[in-house]
Amino acid sequence: MTTGVRHLKMAELSSSSGLPASTIRHYLRLGLLPEPLRTAPTMAYYGPEHRERLMHIRRRLEAGATLQEVRRELAGQTSPPARAEDDQPVHSSQRARLIEAGSAVFLRAGFEAASIEDVVARAGVGKGAFYRHFTGKRDLLAACIASELDWYDVATSGGEPSLERLMSHPDLFEHRRLRALISLFALLRQAEASGGTTDHDEALQEARARLRAPLEADLRAAQETADAFAGDERLQAEMLLAAAEYALVYAARSGSGQISDLIRRGWKIVLAGHIRA
Repeated sequence: MTTGVRHLKMAELSSSSGLPASTIRHYLRLGLLPEPLRTAPTMAYYGPEHRERLMHIRRRLEAGATLQEVRRELAGQTSPPARAEDDQPVHSSQRARLIEAGSAVFLRAGFEAASIEDVVARAGVGKGAFYRHFTGKRDLLAACIASELDWYDVATSGGEPSLERLMSHPDLFEHRRLRALISLFALLRQAEASGGTTDHDEALQEARARLRAPLEADLRAAQETADAFAGDERLQAEMLLAAAEYALVYAARSGSGQISDLIRRGWKIVLAGHIRA
């Protein structure tokens, strides 16, 4: 290991950067980060360059870039995007429009009723463009979820993990994008259940892990500071998300505008007996 350089374990890098470990691993799999220094099959260390890269990715996402655009920039592909005859950017803008259109169509019609024809019509592109970027509806739905998760990673990365931060997360559900993300997840679960295939199961589990990550970090921090009793953070995080989903359905059916208050009350019920008085 290089002398004079402070190398970090994954948990330390996550704490230092403010990003969940699941997000960092996701970036590693995408090739957005350099390989860490591995001293054993399950032991890796990260240097200052990893934190700097994470900060750069976060700034680019906050500026509105997609992970695909960031990946291309980091790969040194600085040449301008391909252009059509009318001199308009083609591939990256087409994919972004298809994802935006896909989200709108899925949320309006559901997965089964949504059609590729509706998506391409809303995006203003042809079917050929769709199949250059996606293999089908499931692939597009997964991309829609990944796009919203990029926003979610940034939105939940502020502040130190704590019980206080955990109980502030319900405020995020007032944001349309998080409500859309939860709805898209429900559609993907339905699609996987009805499709009878596990082809996308790994991607679904990885995406779900990114959704749980900030909640797990807060629950773990609460246990470390003795604000909460020891427990299974993953199970607790899933229970919190389930309570949030139920509250969103109830709010929609009842016409209640107090979404964050409903979710926070539900979370207090879920965590009763886990939090120290």
